[in-house]
This record gives sequence, C-alpha cells and structure tokens, in this order.
Amino acid sequence: MTRMTKAQCEAAEEAARVEQENQLRAEYPTRLMKALSQATELQFVLSVVDNSFVVTDPSERYPELFTMSYEYSASAEQHLYNFELELKFKYAEVGAVRRASALAKLSFEERELLGVK
Repeated sequence: MTRMTKAQCEAAEEAARVEQENQLRAEYPTRLMKALSQATELQFVLSVVDNSFVVTDPSERYPELFTMSYEYSASAEQHLYNFELELKFKYAEVGAVRRASALAKLSFEERELLGVK
C-alpha cells in the first residue's frame, strides 16, 4: 500500500468536494420541486418573488420565511436543506396528531388488546 503525499491528499479531497457539489447541483431541481409539492400538501403558503420561491407556514405564530431560487447556489442549497428539515418536522407533527386522533377513537378494551395506552 502506497502512502499519499499531502498534495495528493488535498487534491483527492478537493476532487471529492467537487464531485459532491456536482451531485447536489444535479439533484437540486428535483429536490426543490418535491419540497414545494409537499409544502402545498401541508398547506404552506407559496409565492414567487424576484425569481425565487417564498414559502411560509401560516399556522405558525411567527412563521419563518424560506426563500429558494430555482438556480443552484450554496445558499440556495442551504435554504432548501433547512426547508426539507422543516417539512420533516411538520410531517411528524401531522402524524402524531393523526395517531392521537385514531387512538382516541378506540375503546379501552381495543387499546388493551393492541397494547397501547
């Protein structure tokens, strides 16, 4: 096994970083459209301002603005990543409400049989 020089290590790391950025750039439009689709499903407010998509959650008291452009950039990637996290939290919240609602409909005996409290 041969050892790499410091310059070779740095070149390999740079090549890996460039490859990762190219992959993110290629996947960005698909991820953006999926996130916007999920946002409309979850009743987020979507508007287009200055060639960017602006998404807010009207159910929040102080809603966060998520601004994402269709063109890939490092900041657009970061905004999309943060928005995807927000969508995951919102889906988990909706799932918890649905589960609680479903459990409320069960009788004591049915809950006992299912092993839920």
